[in-house]
Amino acid sequence: MKITNMIGAGFLFLLLLFPSVGVHAAENSIRYVFPIDYLTIEVVMEKPLTEEEMDPHRLNRHDFVPDFVFSNQLHLTMMPVKEPYDGMHENTYRMAVDGMIEGTMYTVSYKGQKAKTFKAYPLPIMKEKYRNRYGSYF
Repeated sequence: MKITNMIGAGFLFLLLLFPSVGVHAAENSIRYVFPIDYLTIEVVMEKPLTEEEMDPHRLNRHDFVPDFVFSNQLHLTMMPVKEPYDGMHENTYRMAVDGMIEGTMYTVSYKGQKAKTFKAYPLPIMKEKYRNRYGSYF
């Protein structure tokens, strides 16, 4: 009992000393990113987004800070919308953006984490890549 209490107290002390360690361990992250077309991005997250992260009213707040940040002057125009679970792809969200330029490489990061890279291919290629991911019912 005493050893358990000492270990617990030691862990608590470490969390107080290094609070970011506990926070980062529980953070969500982007697993995959897919451009669907020039105005839509799909991301697959490790964990579900919170209701607040999907709240469409956040976008219009004067103090809005986006959870998802894109490179090359690409911006979110709609908050993430959860896609229905298809039995294979959990925690999948679609986001509208203000327009990708064909041939451009982009990155997206979630809450300052390491960014994921994706490319705006010609539309027929993006459509084919998406069809290959989801099958012929697309």
